[in-house]
Amino acid sequence: MEASRTPVTKKNLFAAGILMIAGALNSYSNNMYNVVAGAHTGDLTKMSANLANGKWDAAANNGLMILFCIIGVLIDEVLKHNYRGKGDWRKAALVINGAGLALLSFAGDESPAKLMSYFCSLLCGLMLNMFRDCLAGSYNSTIATGNMRTLGQYLYEAADPRAKGDWKRFLSFFGLMASYASGAVLITFCCRAAAYRASLLPAAASIAMALVVLKDEKKAA
Repeated sequence: MEASRTPVTKKNLFAAGILMIAGALNSYSNNMYNVVAGAHTGDLTKMSANLANGKWDAAANNGLMILFCIIGVLIDEVLKHNYRGKGDWRKAALVINGAGLALLSFAGDESPAKLMSYFCSLLCGLMLNMFRDCLAGSYNSTIATGNMRTLGQYLYEAADPRAKGDWKRFLSFFGLMASYASGAVLITFCCRAAAYRASLLPAAASIAMALVVLKDEKKAA
């Protein structure tokens, strides 16, 4: 019976929580620094176009957004391969992510917007590499493009009787994308009310998710 137990990190509700935090992070960077930190496909496109047009400063800015995302992934990988604690290394990654989000709350209008957006990009990379799949299927947290592709595939499979698809899987994955959007909406209202302090909400949520993983590990032991 225990062998068939599903870890909490694979459950759709947990994935929905991760995506809410991811949506909040991207929306926070957009509200406070006028840049979507997780839009790295756009950064790559803009960097290439800016290089072609000789706009070196703009190209460098786009390149740094990409670089800091990669650094976030690198931090994850270092933690993953060197974690000496018990259980899932991603508990520590969630705490680090929560601490990073909390640090954003200390920013102000005098803070350099570009540097803060780079830091948001780093957190996006950190989140992107933590969790990649759940019962509903594979997903990306801070970059939504792949999720849109998956949703389209599931819709086809559900609608076409020859594909023997499942409407439940489509609706579950749609729910994940809705969770991302709800996180973005919620943090927008929080930014209006609390400005930079709004990042404390996803910070608390990230640490709460780490505690959920810890509780699940103790339950499985």
